[in-house]
Amino acid sequence: MKVSAAVLMLLLYVTLSECQGSKARDPKCVPKRYPDLLKPTDCTSNNKTIRHGKTGDTGSVACLGAYCWYGNLITIPCPFGKPKNNATYTYTRRKNLTWPSCCYWTRRCRNEYE
Repeated sequence: MKVSAAVLMLLLYVTLSECQGSKARDPKCVPKRYPDLLKPTDCTSNNKTIRHGKTGDTGSVACLGAYCWYGNLITIPCPFGKPKNNATYTYTRRKNLTWPSCCYWTRRCRNEYE
């Protein structure tokens, strides 16, 4: 492990010193940040497009959101669970809403059902 790390550091040093030591501008020696080397790619979930670097609704029944990063979806669950029903109130999930609105719960009085 230590040998491979040392070899990697040596190769990195040689590559960087060649770029810094040459006086002529070589197109290969232009510094770039790593994320700029990747091309931003949008994500698709259930025929819905989520743009790179943005969050959106996945269209799932489980009310999941998603964050799109270079074409990869990272799911985002609702930040809080269902409140406990008690003798006075009962809670139901809001229906037909997109994420994050579907994360909220509707409280109803139990005597409305009687």
